[in-house]
Amino acid sequence: AQPVAVNFSYSLSPYSIKSVEGRLKPLVTGITSDEVTDPFGSDVPEGEVNFANITPNKNFLILKKYADVYQVDFTRISIIGENKSGKRVRLKYLRNGNAGDPVDSVFNLTLPSNKDSIAFPINENNSNIRQFINNIPKKISLTRTDYLNLPYAFGKVTYTDSLTLKFLIQVPLDMSISSPVVFRDTVNAGISDSDQRQNLDYSKNLFFAIDVDNGFPLKATAKILVLDSFFKPLLPISKIVSNLPDSSVILNAAFVGSDGFVNTHTTTSLQAELDSTQIQLLKHMGKIIYEYKLYTDPNIPAPLTSVKIRGNDLIHESSYGRLKYLINFK
Repeated sequence: AQPVAVNFSYSLSPYSIKSVEGRLKPLVTGITSDEVTDPFGSDVPEGEVNFANITPNKNFLILKKYADVYQVDFTRISIIGENKSGKRVRLKYLRNGNAGDPVDSVFNLTLPSNKDSIAFPINENNSNIRQFINNIPKKISLTRTDYLNLPYAFGKVTYTDSLTLKFLIQVPLDMSISSPVVFRDTVNAGISDSDQRQNLDYSKNLFFAIDVDNGFPLKATAKILVLDSFFKPLLPISKIVSNLPDSSVILNAAFVGSDGFVNTHTTTSLQAELDSTQIQLLKHMGKIIYEYKLYTDPNIPAPLTSVKIRGNDLIHESSYGRLKYLINFK
């Protein structure tokens, strides 16, 4: 599993608090808004993943204060995750952080004056954490209102103090993907060297092959499209390779055992040839668009409904080619 820590901090310095020690009148910091982008990395998929379960005692909301600050009440907490496709899911949690509370989309948490930090466990019994993680957030936004010393007690605070709400998420290994998740990317690509571009004029045939060794327990379909700098399509590489109607190639999943882990890799070999006319189109190449769709292989051993991913599950790719061209002796 991959731990992800999302931090939302707030400094007390805007309130010009130099140093206060004693009985402080309750102070409200006002509404605090913050957001974190790419908490799971920049290359997250579009769509949703169905994680089979959320391991207990791996996900927490952690409140922290620095120095001898008074009791802090984090109130009207709203945490929203937005995935790459724009779908938003709000985290629901115990209304006041106590067992037996109703689960609510806006909740309150208290950090007592005699503690500098406290962790509130998040699980499938007290929240919608699986729905939240299944959405694979590209961005996580938070709003809250903090109160200092609601009990009107004795304590101490200085302008250097700050308040932090940390959202610690442990991404589970056990997943099932029935509706494929999608990765898309566009990269700049072209042949700028004039000699290389001229050599393409003498090219007659280009053969290339790609061997993919898959140690990942997920099946994939991939599309590769070559375009010019103005996004005009030139060559549907994956369609040339597979000749399938949807212009995709299929990468078979690795085989899994009864425990859901990969026990045997699979190898997929892809080959294609370009004629001289197609090779000429490469002179105008400016962009390449990649699209990958991942999903759980429906042929996993019964009664499994999900697969498990380990850190050393990898995909290896090797490619080679052969170019035929005419030699100009002039």
